[in-house]
Amino acid sequence: MRRLTFIYISLLASILSSSLISAQNKEGTSIIPYELIKGKMIVKMEINGSVEKFIFDTGAATSSLEPSFCRAHNMAIVDSMNIRDASNLLSNYRQVVIQSLRTPDRMFNFKDIKAILHPENSIFGCFDGVIGLIGSDILQNLICTIDSKQALISLTNSTKPLNESLRYAHNFTAKSILPILAMQINGEIVSNCLFDTGAGGFLSLKKEVFNELNTKNALSTQRVGYGASHVGLSGIMEVDTSLLVKMENIRIGPFKIKSAYAETANVPYTLIGTTILNYCKVVIDYQRRRIYFLPYSEEAVAIPSRFADIGISIKDGNLIISNVWDSCKSAVNPGDIITHVNGEPIGKYDMCDIIRGVALLNGNDSKVLKVLTKDGTTKDVVYEFKDF
Repeated sequence: MRRLTFIYISLLASILSSSLISAQNKEGTSIIPYELIKGKMIVKMEINGSVEKFIFDTGAATSSLEPSFCRAHNMAIVDSMNIRDASNLLSNYRQVVIQSLRTPDRMFNFKDIKAILHPENSIFGCFDGVIGLIGSDILQNLICTIDSKQALISLTNSTKPLNESLRYAHNFTAKSILPILAMQINGEIVSNCLFDTGAGGFLSLKKEVFNELNTKNALSTQRVGYGASHVGLSGIMEVDTSLLVKMENIRIGPFKIKSAYAETANVPYTLIGTTILNYCKVVIDYQRRRIYFLPYSEEAVAIPSRFADIGISIKDGNLIISNVWDSCKSAVNPGDIITHVNGEPIGKYDMCDIIRGVALLNGNDSKVLKVLTKDGTTKDVVYEFKDF
């Protein structure tokens, strides 16, 4: 399945906020537990005295808030800024100032942070009480360690160099606070890869990067798709073609990946998502502009993937076909409406149902979808996942 991958506000360096300051002067470390939900790292922070949930997103250069939270706490609009989101769409967003943002243990207090407002009724509300997003602007003076085995994030403002070997280190490759690095795919260097904890999956391959690697025979195309996949702040991207590709001999420093699959997408950077945390600890030294990938095993790993031949989304309360791979392109098209699953009529849904999972579609067994096509005919289509 060309899954709907919700990647939030991966911003360009030209829009960075410089208003962040920390009230903690002495060196210290804050330990923050996180919960991984649908590929998103959910943490708790204290904002203006209220403990709330946030998505922890290293791929966002600017933190953000839900408008409803800002209204409830009388946070005034102070400015606006243009932002290119993860779907590569440019829009203008309003800004507020967070007077105080504390870690749960109150080790660090970040003051007077400019944050942007999500659009009304954004999909952040689908994550059970999440009111905003913690971006790299808050982390830019710290060392951030993500340990998936313990489900912990540690933040430290130590001025001492890390004890980790520099053989695991990658310098940031862009003039940005974002952790953008180089990796290798089958011996070819891919220079601008963003480690983005706001992105699920292992890798989302920028189309221009695919084109370059394809001319060098560094990967192989497994199938062709047509439809929409990525969602940023500005909504679903326009319908477009995409490719599922197989990559071999991937290197991120000493971390070795035998094989993995990725989809091409119209994104600002090639994105390394949260799946990589299953295989290594990640340390981002924002102070020295370095990122470390510390593998849990010295053996090369194969990263498995599961895809279906069609993708499913929501429009006007209906389940629709959002994208179609070549094996099904003669049967259905993006925009066709699903009316029944295994003979059971479909109800009305919203985007949160897609994120949380539609009950009729859950499980590993195959499903028979009755689809109403744009020309008014109905067709039965098998919906099942395949392992790659």
